[in-house]
Amino acid sequence: MPPLAISAAPSVVPDAQGVAVPSPTRASWLVIAFGFVVALLTLAASGIGIAVMSVGPLAFLAATLVGVQFHYTRNRPDPRIAATCGILAVLIAACLLAAIISHTSLRFGSPHIDSALSAADLALGIRAPAIVLAFADYPAFSALLSVIYSSAMPVCIVLGLALAVLGHEAKAWEFGFCFTFCLVLAAIVSIGFPALGSTVYHGIEGVAGLPSDAGNFHMATVDYYRNDPAAIFDLAKVQGIVTFPSFHMVMALLVPYALRGTGLPGWIATVWAVLVTISSVVIGGHYVVDLLGGAMTWAGSAWWIGRASR
Repeated sequence: MPPLAISAAPSVVPDAQGVAVPSPTRASWLVIAFGFVVALLTLAASGIGIAVMSVGPLAFLAATLVGVQFHYTRNRPDPRIAATCGILAVLIAACLLAAIISHTSLRFGSPHIDSALSAADLALGIRAPAIVLAFADYPAFSALLSVIYSSAMPVCIVLGLALAVLGHEAKAWEFGFCFTFCLVLAAIVSIGFPALGSTVYHGIEGVAGLPSDAGNFHMATVDYYRNDPAAIFDLAKVQGIVTFPSFHMVMALLVPYALRGTGLPGWIATVWAVLVTISSVVIGGHYVVDLLGGAMTWAGSAWWIGRASR
C-alpha cells in the first residue's frame, strides 16, 4: 500500500455533528503552545531561573525535530519520518514544559490538598496506607513494582515512536495528543492544588519491606523548589511531583488502549497497566482518588480526540 502524504490529513475536520475539531497533530501542537505560555508565566512569577546547560540541549533537540518534521511534511513528503520526528518533539516538549510548570510553581507556596484527597479516599471506603502496608509484606513483589513504576515514562515514549516508525501515523498522533494534553493539564492543576502524597501525609515512609524511597522520593525536590531562595530549574533536580491527577494512571491507560486489537502485545500491555496502577499507590504514594482523576483525564482526552478521528 503506497504511503499517504501527510498533507492529505486536514488540520481541522468536522465531527459527526459538523463541529470543527482540530486534527490530533494540530491539537497536540496547540497544547504545546499553551503549555509554553503557562511555563513562561510560572517562570516569571516564581522568579526561578533556568539552568541553560541542562535544559538547552533538550530544547534544541525538540526544535531540531520540529524542523525535520516540517521538511518532511512540506518539502519532501514522507509521512513516516515526519510523524516520527513530530511525535518525539511533542513528547519531549510536553515533558519539559510540564516539569517547568509543576516545579517552578512550587515557589508560590499553594497549600497542600492532602487532607481533601485523603478524605475523598475515605468517602470511597478506601485507605491508601492500608494498600501500601499490605504490599510491604511482599518485598520481592514491591521491588518489582518499583521497576514497573519507573518504566512507565520510557514505555510511553518508546511506544509513541514505535507507532510512528511502523507507519501507524494516525494512532501515533492520537497517542501523542492524549499524552501531551493529560501531562500539561496535570502540571497546570498542580499549580493551585499541590499535594505531598498519601505515604508522606500519613507518615508511613520507610516501612520495612518497601524500597527506601517508596512514596517519598520527591520530597527533597519539593523542598528545594519551594523553599530554597537560590533554586534554579535544573533537569537533574526533577522528580514526579504531581499528585492529582495521577499521570501514571494516564500512562497505564494510554499504552493498552494504543495497543488494542493487537493480540498478545495488547494483553501484555494490560498486565503491565495493572501493575503500574498498583505501583502508583505503593511506590508513587498516590491516593486512590488521584488514580480516578487520572482515568477521567485520559478518558476525556481520548473521547475528544476521537471526534477528530472518525
